[in-house]
Amino acid sequence: ASETKSDNPDPATMKNIINRHWAIDDPTAVAANEIEITKDENGGLQLHLAYDDTAPYVANVSLAVHFDKTVKVQ
Repeated sequence: ASETKSDNPDPATMKNIINRHWAIDDPTAVAANEIEITKDENGGLQLHLAYDDTAPYVANVSLAVHFDKTVKVQ
């Protein structure tokens, strides 16, 4: 989101930026197309991502994480 604060981007531009970051960073917990991009009432964009993930910790104990974040792009 910080890459486009001065440009007032459209959803297609934001998708291209996200896809470029996914190609470089290669995150495995979530896919780039799972990020919701919507226009807000002020003409900016909002990016929203929510997902759950688990990771092994010790023996038969795992850690569960819930992530839910919305970022405004203006």
